[in-house]
Amino acid sequence: MIIIGVLLILSLSGIYINFFRHKNLVKVEFVSSDSSLNHIRLLIPLSLLVSYVFFLIGYGSYKNTFLFLSFAFVFIITGLILRWFAVYSLGASFQVKLQIHKQQKLKTNGVFSFIRHPSYLGSILYYIGLALLMHNYFSLITLAIVPTIVIISRIEKEEKMLLSHFGTEYQTYINKSYRLIPFIY
Repeated sequence: MIIIGVLLILSLSGIYINFFRHKNLVKVEFVSSDSSLNHIRLLIPLSLLVSYVFFLIGYGSYKNTFLFLSFAFVFIITGLILRWFAVYSLGASFQVKLQIHKQQKLKTNGVFSFIRHPSYLGSILYYIGLALLMHNYFSLITLAIVPTIVIISRIEKEEKMLLSHFGTEYQTYINKSYRLIPFIY
């Protein structure tokens, strides 16, 4: 039941982000034609489904300890808060599609001064937490690897677009911050 509740929270936040947040009517200057959004919308739910099947059939299960549950909830809560905070703080600049609007400014303060993509980091933490909650090795491998690969691919495309638009301002930002994980990557 806990897993279903957590999935519901993510689904509701995803619905909010995908259908309500991006409806801000702003004049778009550039829209990327890449397929990374389709990959996110297809591969991540598929990895969730596969992980949940492994969980249900019990293949690859390990003993669920208080430590694993604690880590799971810390990852899930931290991931959701980080993602929601990033989306909220970007305001109208946050869009589901890779696009830049005419008045968009580069966000480099707050959590963005350390991490260029805190929203994506929040998603990855959430999926790892969910996998820990499932107490299944195959769920953990699936939800740690698939979303991370899809998100890193998206980040690469997004950074090319931002570098193209903001130029040296974005290059300077790259040199002063981490892409996804502070002090590591």
